[in-house]
Amino acid sequence: MDVLTARTDTGDPAYLAFAFIRIKGSPDVHTLGLTFGDRVAVATQSFAAGPGTVLTLHQIKLLDGTLQDSLPSIDLDSYFHAPELDTLYVENVNRWVRRSVPGTNQELCSVVPSQFRHHNMDRLPLRFSPREKIKSAQKARTLLPTRIAKDSVRLGSHTVSYTVDASRDLNGVGLVYFASYFSFADTALLAYWEKLSRPLESFLARRVIDNRMCYFSNADPGTVLSISVTGYRYPASMPDDGELIDIRITDRHTGELLALNSQHVFAR
Repeated sequence: MDVLTARTDTGDPAYLAFAFIRIKGSPDVHTLGLTFGDRVAVATQSFAAGPGTVLTLHQIKLLDGTLQDSLPSIDLDSYFHAPELDTLYVENVNRWVRRSVPGTNQELCSVVPSQFRHHNMDRLPLRFSPREKIKSAQKARTLLPTRIAKDSVRLGSHTVSYTVDASRDLNGVGLVYFASYFSFADTALLAYWEKLSRPLESFLARRVIDNRMCYFSNADPGTVLSISVTGYRYPASMPDDGELIDIRITDRHTGELLALNSQHVFAR
């Protein structure tokens, strides 16, 4: 089936929306370190992760003249438990949704188009399933482990407001684009950076070695978002291990949780 034109059994549009994204690297290989002209090798594999849910994994390596243009197929145990420092790992979970009320992005509903088939995909072993970590994050309203608050030094916090912009934040079907949430988070992170009197140069030179975004709801254009940022030094005794950033995106009027973001940042 064509996922871009999928329909429900009643003829309504269905969208394979992002539910979770994680981009994990190292201080030497990270997303902000890639630039124009870099050549990379990519291995990709998708898995059936439950009714109407697909997990896609990517491994990305910079080509250095000695590396083959293709990578071996993904090994799940190595991917999740033994990552290599010279590799960028991208994990994304997508699930089917539809609008429950025409003309609004609020209260999107889960749906599985009858044409959608994933019998040809490998089944994801339960131990790698993202479902529990997504549920736990929503309940705790954070993507950071609970031990962080105990074993860390809180560096500061800041909250900004942002109005969803119809001219740049929406995708082709009028939903807030998944990548816009990363922009929302970084806009608030920059304000937090400035509140701590850190120079702009250090923000631009930061290395984000782990970046996770969990999506729970969409928003209509004109919605005012409240984006809160809290930074932690973890563990407190190791200042060279970077900073953990906890970001929460909510509807300022209703308090509804729209998304959670966490970042492991090294500032220069």
